Amino acid sequence: NEASDARDVERATRYINGGLNGLSDRRSRYNKALSMGDQLLGLLAPVEAKPKEERPAVEKVLNWDKNITSQEFYWSCGPATTQILLSIRGIAVSESELVRVVGATVNGTDAISQIELRALDRYCPEAQYTTVWLPNDPPTREQVETFWKHLKVTIDNGYGVAQNWVAPPSNTPRPVHGSTDIPGFYKRGSTIFHYIAATGYAEENGQRFVRIGDPGGRPNEYWVSLEQNVGLLTPKGYVWAAAFKEQPAAQPPVQVPVQAPVQVQPPVQVQPPVQVQPPV
Repeated sequence: NEASDARDVERATRYINGGLNGLSDRRSRYNKALSMGDQLLGLLAPVEAKPKEERPAVEKVLNWDKNITSQEFYWSCGPATTQILLSIRGIAVSESELVRVVGATVNGTDAISQIELRALDRYCPEAQYTTVWLPNDPPTREQVETFWKHLKVTIDNGYGVAQNWVAPPSNTPRPVHGSTDIPGFYKRGSTIFHYIAATGYAEENGQRFVRIGDPGGRPNEYWVSLEQNVGLLTPKGYVWAAAFKEQPAAQPPVQVPVQAPVQVQPPVQVQPPVQVQPPV
């Protein structure tokens, strides 16, 4: 430090190297640093990290008549979910009528395809509702992404998605994206087999969420993460509006080579036949 404070390059070199090896190079670098003055401080200043670019938040939620919930019977969540989907479309059908149409009993609704084939295809044939089964648990990444595409295109066209959840005590729905609670029956400590509607979607800061319309009890609306939603669908499935498949990306117009115009030759002038004179 004494040598540095005295700006004695030679003495500093002896302290570091035990001799004068590299003295000329060290003196040259020292003089160059002195000539740069305050510019040298700018080179040593920490570089500020660029703020992380965040994608704009996206949220779309469909409205439905909350007066129709909660479901009338402990076993009628299938017809009640169907009622939510029809309410989104402005179609009013009583839950008791949908119990008859869907074919639900005190044992519940046997399969989500009953909601599609017996009710949605009847009241919303233009949507071409289609059942997708997810037999493997956990779902694959491809199944998660496919569900997200199906959800978005269905919601964007003004229709809801029917879902059949299986929620064990280890995977009860976890409210996210501003939601703070779920219906109380999920908290009983037993596996819940339940039909619910997906009525919206949201994206924020790289995370994706599904809006739930739940006929089972209050609160009737809440958000869950995309990954948990699809995980709860296994080994059952969901019903989406397949009439509104994503449009394929527009293809650039095909460039047709322009042919050079064909040069039309003028017609050949036909000479009149030569009159042959008879011999004299």
